[in-house]
Amino acid sequence: MRHYELTVELLAWHEAGHAALIEGMGDQWVDIRIDPKTGSGLIRASTQSPTIIKPFDADNAPRSVIGASNELKSMSRRMAIPYFAGIAAELFYLGKPFTPEAFSDAKFHDFAVARWLLSLTDSEADYPYCARVAFDLVMAYRTRIERLARQLLASGMVLSTEEI
Repeated sequence: MRHYELTVELLAWHEAGHAALIEGMGDQWVDIRIDPKTGSGLIRASTQSPTIIKPFDADNAPRSVIGASNELKSMSRRMAIPYFAGIAAELFYLGKPFTPEAFSDAKFHDFAVARWLLSLTDSEADYPYCARVAFDLVMAYRTRIERLARQLLASGMVLSTEEI
């Protein structure tokens, strides 16, 4: 749960955390947009990204098939991890340590999506693991995150891959 003010700088770090993890996991993003008035951000991922699964596919697959497939479980974890990266980047920016409680507020859209992805394969027990992996990856990609956050702030909160 957030116990701090969400500033424009923090928003930039949050979205940069998502973008850097998407890149670090071998996927692509197209652009990042932040609305400082509402505190909301959006990253459009490339439809060519290997981990993109359309909800139609998951919704129409028999639950027994989804739950039984180790490959699908691995993919749901892989897809969930970048959703945790925003809060992980916020913690790093603020100099706060990793705590599972920081990743436990289901009211945040990011967490709701991550839980949904993990629930597709009955992997909700992996939630703390995915949060920890996201935090560790944010630490590994901190230079890239800082660069993206600065570019976002300098660009007026809109950044595309063509601009970097």
